[in-house]
Amino acid sequence: PDKEGVVRTYECRPEVCRVCAAENDVKEGFFLRGSLSDGRRGRPEGAQVEFLTSVAAGATGAAVKAHVAALPELAGVVPGQLLLLAEGVSLGDRDALAGAVADRRRAQLRWVKITGDILSADISSGSGATWVSGGSGSCGGSGRAAKRRRAE
Repeated sequence: PDKEGVVRTYECRPEVCRVCAAENDVKEGFFLRGSLSDGRRGRPEGAQVEFLTSVAAGATGAAVKAHVAALPELAGVVPGQLLLLAEGVSLGDRDALAGAVADRRRAQLRWVKITGDILSADISSGSGATWVSGGSGSCGGSGRAAKRRRAE
């Protein structure tokens, strides 16, 4: 209260986004700006899902996938459906996110560009599916999931 006993409150406009208001201390982590090609059934061809979030600095590829899959923008997606690249470098489940960010300037700014694909099926080790490259997935550089599933 001020000297007249009036309590003032303030409203932030626009509202603070999830990234800036993250519960974890971002000084010890990374902001992720993502754009994923959505290859799930029933989605229009070329559909993109974009997101902003933050993760801990020591996050592995598996932890990043789990975190991204839990975002509201990716409702219904499981980590095994995600093929991710961090700053254009493939991010495997055991890879450290910090190791994938080779550009020191970007690492110092703590912003990491995430790209990749949302596949139509879970390809994680326990899913019972194998994938054969169709030649134009994110690892090939086009940004579209072009994989076909073969049941084992």
